[in-house]
Amino acid sequence: MKYSEDFKLRLVIEYYSSGVSRGFIQRKYGLSSKTLFGSWLLRYPFEEILLSLPPDEQAFIMKKKESDSSSSLSRQEELEARVKELEKALAYANLRAHALDRMIDIAEEQEGIRIRKKPGTKQ
Repeated sequence: MKYSEDFKLRLVIEYYSSGVSRGFIQRKYGLSSKTLFGSWLLRYPFEEILLSLPPDEQAFIMKKKESDSSSSLSRQEELEARVKELEKALAYANLRAHALDRMIDIAEEQEGIRIRKKPGTKQ
């Protein structure tokens, strides 16, 4: 079965932010292989401490860490690394937005009230 990037990132972020075991995540989402989730963790190496920080501080720490390790990199390599960093940040932001939308959907279903404003309403 092929999993979407959004699904993979959601599981990785849940793993790092909740502190549960890999096995728990695998059982909860019915992942077919024990090595599958581990490969996602290697592919998306979010650091636990960065998940709890605001995006500005995350970017600062990542930039400082990158500059320490890449002082001898060429300008092209620096730009490529920055693109990868921004792609990960974008994926995390998209995942967060998706999770917040889903939370609102669930709250609207359970409470039976509209939380979102209708488009075009006056404030």
